[in-house]
This record gives sequence, structure tokens and C-alpha cells, in this order.
Amino acid sequence: ETGAFLAHAIACRSEDGGRYALLQAACLGHGSVLRALLEAQVDPNHRDDKGRSALFIAAARRHLEKACETLLAHGADPAAGCGTADVWTVADDKLRTVLQLYCPGS
Repeated sequence: ETGAFLAHAIACRSEDGGRYALLQAACLGHGSVLRALLEAQVDPNHRDDKGRSALFIAAARRHLEKACETLLAHGADPAAGCGTADVWTVADDKLRTVLQLYCPGS
């Protein structure tokens, strides 16, 4: 499943260095794909054309364990939301707890 998803996503946008695949994996909650992309040095704070970060997209879709924690563990910035709002805006109580663990003092 992961390999097929990666192959499809990279074929769609191979010139972008994996950023499109990162956003799609965040949207769909594919934690293993996110991990592979992030380990390949894709920027965890990349934004789509609407200014939304992968973490913001994953949080809005409620992909906590599969996507949000993976992105946070690889340096995603909770303040890198969608231009006008940060991840805290769309976070539910579970995600707020995780954000507090990764970002003490926030």
C-alpha cells in the first residue's frame, strides 16, 4: 500500500521533491508514507497553494496518531498553519494534548 501510494504521488509531481506527496499523505493520514518522505528530507513545514501546512491539513482531518504525531516528531511547526490560523485552531482535545507534549510552553 505504501509503495503504491508513494509511486503514484511522486509520478504526479516528481519535480517538486516530494512536497505534493507529503500534503496528500497528511490529508489521507498515511503515517508510513509521511515517515518515508520526512526521512528523505522533505520539508515538514511545506505549504500548499492555499498556505496550509501538512500538519494543519492532518489536524483538520483528525489524523492524530497516523499523521500529526509523525509530522511533529520530524519537526513540523504547529504555528505553520494556513496563513491566518495555526494548528491550535483546528486541534481537538486529543491533539492539543499531543501538541503540548511536543511544544511545551505553547
